[in-house]
Amino acid sequence: MPLESFHDPTLRGTLVSFLLATFRLPPEAPFVQPALLRWKYDEPRPDCSGPRSFIWKEGDGIAAHACMWPVTYKLISGDVTGSYLLDWAASRKSAGAGVKLLRSLARQYDTLFAVGGSADTRHILPKLGYRHICDLRLYARVLRPWRQFQTDPFPRRWKGPLRLARNVLWSLSPMPEAPRDWSERRIDAFESSALPLFDARAESAFPCSRRTPELMNYYLRCPSAVFTAALLLRANVPSGWYVRAASGGRSGLPIYGSIPALRPTGLPPIHSLCVPPPATWRPVNWWPPPPFHPPSKAWRAPVFDTITPSPSSFWTPEKCLPMLSR
Repeated sequence: MPLESFHDPTLRGTLVSFLLATFRLPPEAPFVQPALLRWKYDEPRPDCSGPRSFIWKEGDGIAAHACMWPVTYKLISGDVTGSYLLDWAASRKSAGAGVKLLRSLARQYDTLFAVGGSADTRHILPKLGYRHICDLRLYARVLRPWRQFQTDPFPRRWKGPLRLARNVLWSLSPMPEAPRDWSERRIDAFESSALPLFDARAESAFPCSRRTPELMNYYLRCPSAVFTAALLLRANVPSGWYVRAASGGRSGLPIYGSIPALRPTGLPPIHSLCVPPPATWRPVNWWPPPPFHPPSKAWRAPVFDTITPSPSSFWTPEKCLPMLSR
């Protein structure tokens, strides 16, 4: 049986050593920093009362590990429980340990999801019943070309000046204007009074994941990125919300958000309601891509650069999400 990863510092150190050896990464790898591990594995979440970090042991050693990242989709027919697997790793010396751990944990949910992953992970997922359904695409617009050119971590050689010239031209294009009667109010955390803005998402015909003020507050406490939250006001009345993340010089557009008041008539561009902070990049992503959630023309315009997409797969023996199973 899989064993939960206890709070014992000695056990946590052993787990970190296992993850670094399996992924062949140095000790300073961001995903194993103590504060982030405590947030991912240990900090209570409103949608998960039990442990989230599990190990599969063979003898006295760790043979596999996975962190469950739960998500619940609200369908008209009822809720569907699912999970992503974070930090999923298996020792090459223990054949089948990772598969055994996955199948054991899968019994707790209706469906499992996977986005991206190493080459080894993407190779084995179809053998476990996962089916590739789409790619998670990431688009970015350079707001400050010179800063981006100076801080670009990738060697571009002769392409560097050409990219700089292109980004300068793209940055001259005007930003979308916010509707006159809309504004935003930054907040440090969501209060329970904002719950009606979250509940309205259940009325959507598209499978929407359940989001609550408490869950968004959990994300706001993430130690590895700077999260920003705001209420969207229409004529000074709270009518929507968003949560935005920024990391590594990139300023994210809302990764979570909703404007339920406008669902019947269509949404204004939510990015036009958010004040861009002083960062180099302004990326946006969405899940899933067409035909489930087609991007607006703004993201297909030449001023946005396409970053390598991540393949997205899911595994559900009962086909609980019909829109993704067809």
